[in-house]
Amino acid sequence: ALDPAGATTRVRARNGRRVLAAVREHVAVDGIDDASMRELAVAADVSVRTLYNLFDDRTGLVRALVLDFIADINLAVGDLEATT
Repeated sequence: ALDPAGATTRVRARNGRRVLAAVREHVAVDGIDDASMRELAVAADVSVRTLYNLFDDRTGLVRALVLDFIADINLAVGDLEATT
């Protein structure tokens, strides 16, 4: 059966991951302290509205960046534990 809500959720998640990756690259070079949502949207090649739709506000975006970073650390630790 078709699940339009599920498809929308998957597209939103994929877009969120793509945007987070672009924002993460920008932040790695330029930092987050002075970065505006407009600047981050440009870096991610999305509209400011899309950024707000995905993350609600700057705090939500920073939270998502931190959680994404923690997930990467957990994967790396898991890989290390698997090889020792």
